[in-house]
Amino acid sequence: MISVVFDMDGILFDTQKIYMITWKEIGEIFGFDNFDVPANKCIGTNRTDQNLILAEYKKDFPFDEFYKLKDELFNKHLEEGVPLMKGTREILEYLKSVGAKVAVASSSRVDMVKHHLDETGLTGYFDVIVGGDMVEHSKPSPDIYLKACEKLGVEPSQTYAVEDSYNGIRSAASAGMKVIMIPDVQPPTPEYDAMISARFESLLEFRNNLILKQLMERLWAKYEYASVLFAGQHGKRYSVSGQGVKAVEDKLFCSRGYVIKVYNGKRYAEYSFNELDTSAIDGICDKIDALFASDKYLSDGMGINEYAKIEDEAVKSFTENNVNLHPEKLGDEAILEKLTAIRKEGMSVNDRILDCAVNSAYQEYSKYFLSNNREMSEKVLWMTGSLSMMANKGEVVKRYFKSYSNLDGAAVLDEIMKDVPNVAACAEELLDAEKITPGEYDCICTPEVTGMIVHEAFGHGVEMDMFVKDRALAKNYIGEYVASPLVTMHDGAAAAKEVATYDFDDEGMSAKDTVVIEKGILKSGISDAQTALSLKTKSTGNGRRENFERKAYTRMTNTFFEAGNDKVEDMISSIEYGFMLENATCGMEDPKNWGIQCMVNVAREIKDGKFTGKIFSPIVLSGYVPDLLKSISMMSGEVKLGGGGFCGKGHKEWVKVSDGGPYIKARIKLG
Repeated sequence: MISVVFDMDGILFDTQKIYMITWKEIGEIFGFDNFDVPANKCIGTNRTDQNLILAEYKKDFPFDEFYKLKDELFNKHLEEGVPLMKGTREILEYLKSVGAKVAVASSSRVDMVKHHLDETGLTGYFDVIVGGDMVEHSKPSPDIYLKACEKLGVEPSQTYAVEDSYNGIRSAASAGMKVIMIPDVQPPTPEYDAMISARFESLLEFRNNLILKQLMERLWAKYEYASVLFAGQHGKRYSVSGQGVKAVEDKLFCSRGYVIKVYNGKRYAEYSFNELDTSAIDGICDKIDALFASDKYLSDGMGINEYAKIEDEAVKSFTENNVNLHPEKLGDEAILEKLTAIRKEGMSVNDRILDCAVNSAYQEYSKYFLSNNREMSEKVLWMTGSLSMMANKGEVVKRYFKSYSNLDGAAVLDEIMKDVPNVAACAEELLDAEKITPGEYDCICTPEVTGMIVHEAFGHGVEMDMFVKDRALAKNYIGEYVASPLVTMHDGAAAAKEVATYDFDDEGMSAKDTVVIEKGILKSGISDAQTALSLKTKSTGNGRRENFERKAYTRMTNTFFEAGNDKVEDMISSIEYGFMLENATCGMEDPKNWGIQCMVNVAREIKDGKFTGKIFSPIVLSGYVPDLLKSISMMSGEVKLGGGGFCGKGHKEWVKVSDGGPYIKARIKLG
């Protein structure tokens, strides 16, 4: 039986913010500076504990006057009614429908708790009501939660405590309960994350999680293995150019649904859906059972492969990347204003600039994975941008494009603004570009060109689902030299901090840092879980889906070469005649034959170890992958990655990736 004890303010009722407003008003009335500091410390406590905190703030603090005024101001804010938090009624209805034991344990006086419950018509949902004046020590001491569990007749260790405040979390954790945090005024921190079992954005999300566990209990009772992935994502694209101003939701960025995976002892089946409530559980289970009846539809001579059971080691985690300036907090209008200012700056460089197009996009996604032994959740936000400037001289028109990416939010917009003079200068330089004489040259590749080579020349070639289909030559070269001894290549969501960083993939496999090439020797490919079962290897955590409706494929994440020990100036001075290749644009690969063809926008001529000032464009970079990689003779000491684009599996199944590396010197065919 489910048992849940709820905090009140900031959990059931949207009153925590009202308390903070009230404290701010009192601070202004009393003339106290920084009154938000003790206010924040007092969240989740009662009058006794607040006295101790405020006594440190000011020894002669007028407590009686303070509390009288606080109650007056707070009640005035509630004259229009007690506001509910998102999902309050929904979760209480669900708990009532499954016969759960439910209590409220608030530091507020019990009469105030009862008033709020009566006012909102929620009293009948609770078996037990405990107020802060019913215990000797309120939160952060465990007394109030222990009393609630005692009155409910439940074990604290088997009971959920739903909290928003640090003091409440400490109280429930000290009582030995399964603490659920739903952040309100106080944000998540690593210190308090260590005390909780899970974190959700709202009570509605917590309710959905309880229903999901109800469904999974049914499946675990029937199948040897069963797991579920929840994937919710949303985002927008912004653009400002001569063609206009746009802010639109992008279909690629927005979806929300579940993927169930089950194993019947021989093979696996998946079922995806986007609506879940208790009434849907029977139907979902029936549809999953029916998936294994598909054998009768097979043509003569066709069979079904059998697989071993997925390794399901115990893992429990939940994370959220830190974002200094979330684009949703900044808002569409402010983002478009910034992009418009960037365009204005670009157009003002000189009269050769015909157009300046500025784009930005972001996606925030949440994932939750639950299996027999694993429970993991994470939230990630990435943001990208691009700057494209068009210049002309007579009838000659050239364009220079550059992309930007981070996991830090809208700071990417400031990075674009700073780069306007550089991009404008590069666009103008292209006006005097010449056509290159095809041939093989000594070349230095800038990090973004290195990244394109890594991604196209070798990344796709070691996606091991291509090994299963015998469509990748790399399958036959494991353990052999395929590159210069200077080359060590990584792929992995845990290998770097860029847009493809995550804690676990879309099959619930923990993220890895996979060394693909080590000192020139091909060590490993990358794989999803199903591919690993086929090849009898271990998953590298590279199973990725475009969204919940799509199959998981083996996909790259953050792919790059390690740094070397050379200085860029020494690399340049070592070239008798050759080119510095920069501004990668696009590429194609042929994993079956290890061919590569990439486009680069700029080749800067180097003669006798110095730049001549001549520029050649456009450039086609091609060749046989091992020949190119084995020719690498120098690598700089700094690695840079970028994640401005997406990668498709063939012509579809788009996922976010990053790539990069150091400057490299290699012998390359150019045309």
